[in-house]
Amino acid sequence: MLKPQKAFISVSFERKGEFEEEVKVIKQVLKGIGFQSFCFVQDYKGKRGSPQDLMIKALEKVEESKLLIAEVSYKEIGKGWKV
Repeated sequence: MLKPQKAFISVSFERKGEFEEEVKVIKQVLKGIGFQSFCFVQDYKGKRGSPQDLMIKALEKVEESKLLIAEVSYKEIGKGWKV
């Protein structure tokens, strides 16, 4: 059996509530085509740390992924690093 490909969904932490429904639909579509999706601001359950520590963890998830989907309506430093 093939391992599912991974997709990283990047959404603003400060504005995550604005995109909950969209992220849900994107995850459903990705699952339907064989992707395992991860949205850091919704799915990360690990230890909280400094912003730098969290950015490192997010970038590790990006590196594991074959697909990156980023909501870019708002200018943010972290998103620039990911993209």
